[in-house]
Amino acid sequence: DLAVSLDSPKYLQPGETVMLNASVSNIGLSNETDVELSLLVDGAIVNHTRIQQLSVGESYVLTYKWTPIEEKTYNLTAFSPPVFGEETISDNMVTKLVRVRWIKGRVLFDQTHWTDDIRMYSVWVSNLTESGYIVEPHTSGSITPQVLENYDVFIIPQACMQYSSEELFAIKSFVLNGGGLVIIGDDYPSIYTSLTEFAGITWSWEISGWWGQTSDITQHPITDGVRSVYFGAPISQLNVQQPAVDIVRGGFKGYVEVMLAVSEVEFGRVIAIADEQTVSDGYIIYADNMQLAVNMVNWL
Repeated sequence: DLAVSLDSPKYLQPGETVMLNASVSNIGLSNETDVELSLLVDGAIVNHTRIQQLSVGESYVLTYKWTPIEEKTYNLTAFSPPVFGEETISDNMVTKLVRVRWIKGRVLFDQTHWTDDIRMYSVWVSNLTESGYIVEPHTSGSITPQVLENYDVFIIPQACMQYSSEELFAIKSFVLNGGGLVIIGDDYPSIYTSLTEFAGITWSWEISGWWGQTSDITQHPITDGVRSVYFGAPISQLNVQQPAVDIVRGGFKGYVEVMLAVSEVEFGRVIAIADEQTVSDGYIIYADNMQLAVNMVNWL
């Protein structure tokens, strides 16, 4: 029996060169001869070989230097025809899609600290993807410098579990060296404070019991084109000191509570939002929340 695999990236920019690797392995009980392996791009063969002998347990790798030019989604396929007597052929072909487009930046959503599921933000993610961002989730393991080094923006959507001191140091270093950080929070002010205190933003419980739409907005690049923002019953509020600045405020009963703040610290930037519903699927369509959500990532 044969098993085929294909090593390729998910994304490329036009004119970027990558080495594609297609491989075939003999996972059967007998040696095989004249094994064929083909690599196809959009149905056209770009490389092909015939392997005279492939012994049990051996593999063969077929490479191809690929430089796509056109912006589109390409279909890449590695295929090896079944050998005589092969009954299971589901492993003989592998297909992957590679999206080629100009990339604005790379965004990482943390999914490891009992955070909101990224699927709660699918409208926002789809908008970012369509406008040229690569958006990916971090689903396992600690937050380390190695995890963050390939991204421009790190988003933590409503974390419910404390970050370790090593993780906090990695996140802070990421920002100080030019990264963008978004903290979306509501229920656990102490967790969010540990993430943003270095940037002049702390969190506390909201006390006026307010919810709804506010136009108490400071002009800033992230509020360009934003006349009002809708918040769905926030539980937390923000406290700011230099270098942080409060941007959006709301409240009932005479209270003025900071709901969104930004900070520029050394080479990086931080945004804090005291209500996860503001950019979630259920509320991002309200007021000018979508424009705000897009502006935030663009600014970072």
